Amino acid sequence: METIRIRPKHFPVPVAPFSYAIKVIGGSFMFIPNQIPVDSRGQIVGKGDILSQATQVYENLKAILSERNVTFENIVKLTWYLTTRENWKPVVEVRNKYFKDKWPAATFVLLDRLSREDVLIELNAIAIIE
Repeated sequence: METIRIRPKHFPVPVAPFSYAIKVIGGSFMFIPNQIPVDSRGQIVGKGDILSQATQVYENLKAILSERNVTFENIVKLTWYLTTRENWKPVVEVRNKYFKDKWPAATFVLLDRLSREDVLIELNAIAIIE
């Protein structure tokens, strides 16, 4: 399996680490929908605290990936759903702790509310597996 990260020469450097496009050669896809900041009992973690919630979402994502022996390097697309624009920078800070240099394509979507009360972030991911 091979991934090629694409940035057209005339495109600007992204404002945050992400890839404009990713071509995948070989491999299969794993779709990971609607990760929210819940613990193993289904309780929301970090009510009102975007850093805690983002960290929980990434830890949940890590647990799912590990079930297939996949790492964050295999993620090619992330979609974040946030309730306020101000939460974007803290979410990027948390993301940067989990991704080192192979940045996925990424999209932020702002919504009035998310799937459950007190949830400040939801995350969808697409990963490739060999």
